[in-house]
Amino acid sequence: RHDLWLPGSYRQSTEALQELQKRLVQEVEPIRELTGWRLAAIIAGREGGPRRQAWEDLLQEIQQAYTFATQAQLRILRYDPAISPTCPIDHIDRILDEIAGYLSQGGKLNGFKLLTKREWKAVIESTTIKGRQPETVEHFETLRDLVQLHMMRGDLVGRWQRQMTVLGGPGINEFGPEPERTFYQYVDPLRRCLDWFANTWAPLERELRQQGFQWDAFLAEMPVGHNEHSEGLRLRMAVVEKLPAVIAAERQRRAYTRINERFLELERYLDQGGSNLTKAEVLLLLRDAVKRRDPHAYRAAYSSLLDFYAKHESLQRRRALLAKLEKVAPGWATAIRERIGKHGERDLPGEPEKAWLWRQLYDELDRLARLSLEDIQDRINRLSKELFTVTADLVEKRAWAQQIRRTSLEQRRALQGWRELMRKVGKGTGKRAPRLLAEARKLIPICQTAVPVWIMPLSYVARNFDMKRNRFDVVIIDEASQADITALMAVYMGDQVVVVGDDEQVSPTAVGQRVDEIDHLIDEHLRGIPLANMYDGKLSIYSLARTTFEPVCLLEHFRCVSPIIQFSNELSYQGKIKPLRDDSEVLRRPFTVAYQIKSLSRSGKVNKEEAFAV
Repeated sequence: RHDLWLPGSYRQSTEALQELQKRLVQEVEPIRELTGWRLAAIIAGREGGPRRQAWEDLLQEIQQAYTFATQAQLRILRYDPAISPTCPIDHIDRILDEIAGYLSQGGKLNGFKLLTKREWKAVIESTTIKGRQPETVEHFETLRDLVQLHMMRGDLVGRWQRQMTVLGGPGINEFGPEPERTFYQYVDPLRRCLDWFANTWAPLERELRQQGFQWDAFLAEMPVGHNEHSEGLRLRMAVVEKLPAVIAAERQRRAYTRINERFLELERYLDQGGSNLTKAEVLLLLRDAVKRRDPHAYRAAYSSLLDFYAKHESLQRRRALLAKLEKVAPGWATAIRERIGKHGERDLPGEPEKAWLWRQLYDELDRLARLSLEDIQDRINRLSKELFTVTADLVEKRAWAQQIRRTSLEQRRALQGWRELMRKVGKGTGKRAPRLLAEARKLIPICQTAVPVWIMPLSYVARNFDMKRNRFDVVIIDEASQADITALMAVYMGDQVVVVGDDEQVSPTAVGQRVDEIDHLIDEHLRGIPLANMYDGKLSIYSLARTTFEPVCLLEHFRCVSPIIQFSNELSYQGKIKPLRDDSEVLRRPFTVAYQIKSLSRSGKVNKEEAFAV
């Protein structure tokens, strides 16, 4: 029945149609055997309007009666109200309401009142509460609840018989003393029947239309009945008996169409491959099997194709390796690709690793042979200088960067303050110089925590540091052979002292010092000090250190080139100094000429002929 489906609907999802078919079976199966009141409720729910309202009113009446009976049951069980069978129930409700209203306003049921209200008296005599006549407001309200419950049950039973019993619902013999309880069990089934079309069938019908099914045309084909439920019977016939087969057929048609389209697409693909690869016999076999729809031939051809494809990775790897080889050995790569001569055989021609190593070594030796040693040496010298400069600059920058990061605000303030004070001190001859120096000394302990290394002349040491407060881990005294006894204050501030000097250089001269005053000071202050008489103005720190410690001689010399240091080396150091500076880099030479002196001997360190010639 493809005529029931819109053109192009076969392109929609077969899986979605299959899922819709399952849901139709699940949701429609419950109405397969529906008859009587269930079918009538479903039809009323579909048509809506007055038909549905009649069932809604029944449900509401059942709900009200059930709720009222549940609430009234509490007082009925408590007071056990009873009404005489001879009392007219349909008139007693009004009288009970009047009595309850009278009592609630504070009235009393005395003899005089009952004499004037004979109806009240008759009702009181016809009713009991726990076997006695009613007296209080709650007694009469309980009796009123009993009367209203009796009337509601009568009305509900009458409507049930008119609306449900005639449609196959339970009859009067099945109600029991509390019919509202029996009726309440039908509320949920009735509600589901009323809402079945909107909640169950309408979504399914909408999905059927989305799938391209022409539902209206299909329903119109169902035979027309002549009873009041004919529309429901037509719907049940369409949904339960006819629709599943139509959907199943459409699902098969869609599946067939999809499979056929895949066959046609495969044919076109194989036709393209066959035209481009005329030698590919396996593609021709596949194409022929698809056109003949021969599964056995297709399976055999496909197995052959899988065997070829399994070798695809090896082919790709061979091409990739040849591409790499072609960059450095194009001739060899071409011979292997074209399988020329012995390069087309299965076994390798010789040992390619050794051949490859030999070629690399040959090319490297050839490259080295073309290099200039002078160019290499120039490059080494240039790079060495650049490396030295960059390294020194890096060390400087990183050292200052670290110093800046670890210096606090207080330390920076102390350093800037000390610098400004020393600028104002100048040469130290001004009237405020002592005051400024004293203020600068107060800042030195804080400055020392920020700057661990201080370099300055000995005169600045005495001016800036307080020997009682300032301490250093290491004190280095350079040119110690020229530093007189005043350098002892620097020695005093160090936990360790390094004395660097040269006893062959100039020593302190003690110009202007009086020997008698020096001796007097030695006798007064250095009593008991070893070698006390050495502590005069001509004593250097180097000489003082040498009296206790063995000096270490540094023999490597970097400052001067060999021709400059040669004379001093022979005169003072017995030729032990090793000049390491290369004089080949020095372009500017001294203005001297070689002049030979005819002298064969000298007296000690004196060569008179040479002196006279100079």
